[in-house]
Parts: sequence; C-alpha cells; structure tokens
Amino acid sequence: MKYFLSVVFTILVGVSSIVVAQNIANSSTIDRNEGFNISQESSDAWTQLGFAESFVAPPVVISSVLTSNDADPAEVMLSDVSSVGVDVLLGEFEYQDGVHGAETLGLFYLEAGAHDFGGLSAFAGTSAVGGDLSRVDFGVEFSSAPVVLAHLMSEKEDVTAVVRVRDVDASGFSVQLQTEEALGTAGDIRELHYVAIEEGAGSHNGQRVIVGKTDRVVSHNAREIEFGEELGSPLFYAQDQQRFGNNTAWVRMVALDSGSAQVRMQEEQSQDSETTHTTTIVGWMAVGD
Repeated sequence: MKYFLSVVFTILVGVSSIVVAQNIANSSTIDRNEGFNISQESSDAWTQLGFAESFVAPPVVISSVLTSNDADPAEVMLSDVSSVGVDVLLGEFEYQDGVHGAETLGLFYLEAGAHDFGGLSAFAGTSAVGGDLSRVDFGVEFSSAPVVLAHLMSEKEDVTAVVRVRDVDASGFSVQLQTEEALGTAGDIRELHYVAIEEGAGSHNGQRVIVGKTDRVVSHNAREIEFGEELGSPLFYAQDQQRFGNNTAWVRMVALDSGSAQVRMQEEQSQDSETTHTTTIVGWMAVGD
C-alpha cells in the first residue's frame, strides 16, 4: 500500500507526466518528509503538485491546517486529483482579491480503503457532499468514534468552501459544506475526501503518527493542543468534529512546534466583520520524525 504523509515544494520548469491546465501558475514535484511554502498573486493561480510516485487510481488527499502568515481568511482548495498529482490553491472568498502571502502546508495522501498506521486503525474514502447534511458510512466498524479529517475536491471554477463534520461514531459521520455567508447558498455537490483514524500513537514509513481529540474548547481564540511527545519537523492536520455555530468556519493554524500546535476557528467576513466563534471539538493528527 502507498502512503504519503508530508511534502516538500520544489519549483521545476515543466513536469512531463502531468497535463498543465490553462490557469496553472506553477508546476512542481513532491518529495517526502517536509512541508512546502505556497503563495499566489490571483484567485486562479493554482499550483500543480506531482506525487513522488504514481498510483493505480487517484488517491484520497487531505491538506494540513493552513498557517497564518497572511491572516486573511483562506482555506486550502484541491482540484483535479489524478494518479500522478493534484492542484492546490489558497482559497480566499469572493469578497477578497485572491492575493495571498506565503503559507506552509503539507498533504496527506493514500489509497482508498482500510489501513494500519502502526497499530492505529484507519480508513480513507470519498463521498459526495453538498449544502444539505448527509451521512457518510465508513464501510468498516471502528471500536469507538475515530477522528475524521476531511477535505473537498473542487472544480477550478467553484467558489471557496469549507467542510463541516458532525455526529462522528464508530460507523460513520454526518457532513455538509459551507460557502461564504453573503452568497446565501452552499453551491454545487462536490467530492469529499476523508481519512478516519482511531486515537492514539502509531507510526508509518519511519514517522511518528499521533492522533487525538480536544474537549469542546477551541474557539476564535488561539488554543494549544499538546502532542504528548516531541516530534521532528511535524505537520498538523485537524478538523472540527461537531458543528457548533452557524457561521462559515474552519480550523486555522496559529503556531506549531515540536510538541504542540496552536489553532483557532477562523470565520470569513463577507456578511459582517464579526469573527467570534463558539467553542467546538477539534480532532487532530500530528506527523513527524
């Protein structure tokens, strides 16, 4: 089975194994074990990332939590996943200009199906998701409710949207997408990529994998999440596990070090300037050396 836990960003001139779309700004390959930096000068400046190895079928792909070097509201958008790569955009909202400063992120990708992360049971899958709440079944039964990490696979013309998860149990979860509030609609049905992992500590490809879940304590204010041990060059993935509050919101990174991450719930401001968000539960995964 093929897995990918983190990536390094390297600019190349042309990648012959990937078809370049008209609005792709950069074309790059991905190696293992480091995060990558990405910035953009417009709302359609997609960056094309080629996987270090090809898959028989397109893998399940999720992004790490976006850093806050540029504090403007943004969420990572993914598009056009194939067996050899995926396209990435820093998705600002319709009321913004689409220009975004350099951020650091990583990708986690693996074949769909059941996996074992060094003793941690995991399942990767895809489903359809829209603005109405829908149920996703894992197809396998966990011993207890796992942590669910999810990301949208969008078309390039789609507006920025975020994933809201709720009601996670041993057999599945409920989910819906949200766009900016001023639009008054959630938009079209999109493809959801998700990874469900039981809580605990494991390993994969020589890297440590730690998975956990907070109490209902994460809000618009920065909140520290401790890993319980030190990791070398960690990447951090997170998703709210129970939708509290109606405003469009998602997890954003404040700080990251070897033993902890600080995160908050970020809101967009298309309808009003208020960004206060009620507390929620955040599931997370830290991956490092």
